[in-house]
Amino acid sequence: MTDVQHRLQRLFELSLDVLFVLDRQGCVVLVSPSIERVLGYSPEEIQGRRIIELVHPDEEQRTRELSAALLERGALDGFENRYRHADGSDDGFLDVIHPDDRARVAAAMAEAVRTGGEAAADYRLPGPDERILHGRVEAELGPDGRTRIMRGTVQDVTEARREERRRRESEERLSEAERLVGMGSWEYDIKRDDVLWSENLYALWGAEPGSMPALRRDAFYARLQPEERERVTRAAQEGLARDARFEVSFEQPTETGHDRVLVVRGEYFERDGRPMLRGTVLDVTAQRRATALQALIGRLGRRALESDDVGRVLDQACAMVAQALGAGFAIILAAHEDGSLRLAAGTGPSEARDTLIVEPGAASPALHALALGEPVVVSDWRDEDRFGYTGLMESQGVRSSVVVPIGGRHRSFGVLSVNAPVPWSIDDDDLAFLEAAASILAAAIDRRRAEEAVAALADVRGRLVAETLDAEERIRRSISEQLHDGALQDLLAARQDLVEAAGDEPGRTAMIGYAREGVERAVARLREAVQALHPIVLQHGGLEVALQAAAEQTGRTGGFTARVEVDPEAAGVRDELVLSMARELLTNAAKHAGATTVDVAVRRYDRALVLEVADDGRGADLAAVAAAPLEGHIGLASIAQRAEAVGGTFEVESPPRGGTVARAVLPVGR
Repeated sequence: MTDVQHRLQRLFELSLDVLFVLDRQGCVVLVSPSIERVLGYSPEEIQGRRIIELVHPDEEQRTRELSAALLERGALDGFENRYRHADGSDDGFLDVIHPDDRARVAAAMAEAVRTGGEAAADYRLPGPDERILHGRVEAELGPDGRTRIMRGTVQDVTEARREERRRRESEERLSEAERLVGMGSWEYDIKRDDVLWSENLYALWGAEPGSMPALRRDAFYARLQPEERERVTRAAQEGLARDARFEVSFEQPTETGHDRVLVVRGEYFERDGRPMLRGTVLDVTAQRRATALQALIGRLGRRALESDDVGRVLDQACAMVAQALGAGFAIILAAHEDGSLRLAAGTGPSEARDTLIVEPGAASPALHALALGEPVVVSDWRDEDRFGYTGLMESQGVRSSVVVPIGGRHRSFGVLSVNAPVPWSIDDDDLAFLEAAASILAAAIDRRRAEEAVAALADVRGRLVAETLDAEERIRRSISEQLHDGALQDLLAARQDLVEAAGDEPGRTAMIGYAREGVERAVARLREAVQALHPIVLQHGGLEVALQAAAEQTGRTGGFTARVEVDPEAAGVRDELVLSMARELLTNAAKHAGATTVDVAVRRYDRALVLEVADDGRGADLAAVAAAPLEGHIGLASIAQRAEAVGGTFEVESPPRGGTVARAVLPVGR
């Protein structure tokens, strides 16, 4: 293959236009691969075929005439005709492009014909890959002003257009993301002092895109506070010196008087050898504010947990809320049973605590918030017609108010009222902050109420236990004295009478002897009972002696052997309570256990006293023990009640090996 042939073949391979080489018979010798894209034929199908076979029937005669003229003269200025598509269709050029693009392409061609100039348009070809072509056409007019010839080119720009579309969509997504997060981007040519801003950066500066020139270095610094200007300049210079990234935040004043916090991030780069900076500006005002409000809520929560002075916590809450929201003052009003609201805490009015602020039934946002159980906002009292404007508000210059109810577990405490001297458009974050503060205050008040209630109950319960123990002691002493002064004296007298009545008659003497022995046994047992019941045994003999006496007496009744063990450190602490519980447990074992041995132990463990009564009897039905109080059997339940009254516990176990273990744990001081 010669060099000319090689170059011709390369031209055909690369051409986006359809090129033919024909022999003198009009047969195709060489065709460009683009024919497959344009007419749907592969080059192999066309090779060797007569070109006239591809021509539209309506163009066949004219094509033959023009071909003959070409052979005769050797050259033609050019001509146009239509060709068949491989699928058999013989539509014109516009019919083979995407329907949505035909009108636009036709308009471009008509403009070229009208002006005798050039026109260009993109259009798509139908198909699964939807190729995009860029066509350029030039119309040449004859002397009569009519189109003499049209020539043009077609270029496949599919990938270029798709890449352009992806870039445009990426830019749109980036712009939307910047808008959502309050961010703008910038690019700065250092040598030219030329700045390019994104649309969202204009929005951050409160301007419409293009409505003002992007602020160059000096103009930008002029808008900063002096101390901020120095810091931002230093950060940018350090970034340039290190060819590194930099970040700096600063506050920007606004017309509302509330500064915005902006964070500038930038990095150094080069473009065509020129030093450049590029970066972003992010508005972090909302995030910083939310963080600050969350920190305040955390501080308020800690103070509410650590302090026992609820009044002080309420005052601190008012001060923190007023400062955080930039309000004039904040107060807390407590709800009273008569329907009024009275001052409980605050930073504004100087009235004394418990001063009447809202009359019962008044048209007040505070009463309305309590009734609704949700916040009430008055953005501007000059436009408010639901509630009355009070003298207190007028004296304090209140222009707007937000009232949040302070709930409670059983009843609402009152409201938190925040008031400002200017109209106020409160946002969701501010409302959430106020509701969180109100919830913390409600929890603190509920905790204090619960503590007071528990303290009162504990006091009452303690007095009841003390009275019960005193009553039990009085009853035991009374029984002891009655036995001693009554039955015991009678038995002693009877014994004396029997002794004196004894004679020499056979049999009578023996009978009287038996009677005397029986009376003497009764006297002995009564003496034991008197000793066990009377506190003199505990007072003079100590806990172990008193427990031993009670255990032996009950053991004879229940038919078991009793063993008592008392830790020396356990004596003298809660002796009366321990003795009372032990008597009840021993009596219970005598009645129900069927035991042969019962062990009574009292031990001291650091700050707890443990009484344990264990038997080797038949064991306990724990379900029956739990249900016993409902059936009127309150022995064990009374022991549990007495243990709990002093802050202790009581439990009954029935081990698998048998028997029953009753254990009371009683707290004691060091």
